[in-house]
Amino acid sequence: MGYWMQQLYLAAGEEEKKTIAARGESHLRKAIELDPRYAEAWANLGNGKVLSGDVSGAAAAFQKAISLKPELITSQLGYGYCLAEQGDPSNAVVHLEGAVKLNPSLSRYHDYLMGTYRSAGLAKEGLAMINMLEPFLKERNREKERMDLVWWRGLFLQELKH
Repeated sequence: MGYWMQQLYLAAGEEEKKTIAARGESHLRKAIELDPRYAEAWANLGNGKVLSGDVSGAAAAFQKAISLKPELITSQLGYGYCLAEQGDPSNAVVHLEGAVKLNPSLSRYHDYLMGTYRSAGLAKEGLAMINMLEPFLKERNREKERMDLVWWRGLFLQELKH
């Protein structure tokens, strides 16, 4: 599902959601049938499956998109989310980290990534990512995001002491 389909879906009632999800999936499946190498269609199929609660179906769609176009941030984020939801934070971190490294300005995903590091018991890796992100954010005068990372740094340092 594309962005606007997702917005319609989120605003819809339960019955409308089923119709929107079915239509979106039908159109995406048609696009994939026409060009099975269309990574963005696979990624959008994954997004639609996440919205409809099919995390394992979403994971499969995101994996296919990643196999076709590893630099597609949407797929990396989506697959990382699916892995975290399926109780695999260690592997989720790999994909969430990959997406943030591709585009460090994705600050809305920094907290999710930091939380996943914490769930996986990867405080040192979380600190390394903070060290990578901090100069980027400082250079762009993004103080709020930097302060969020300061909070996470304190939490990770505290965990390493214990």
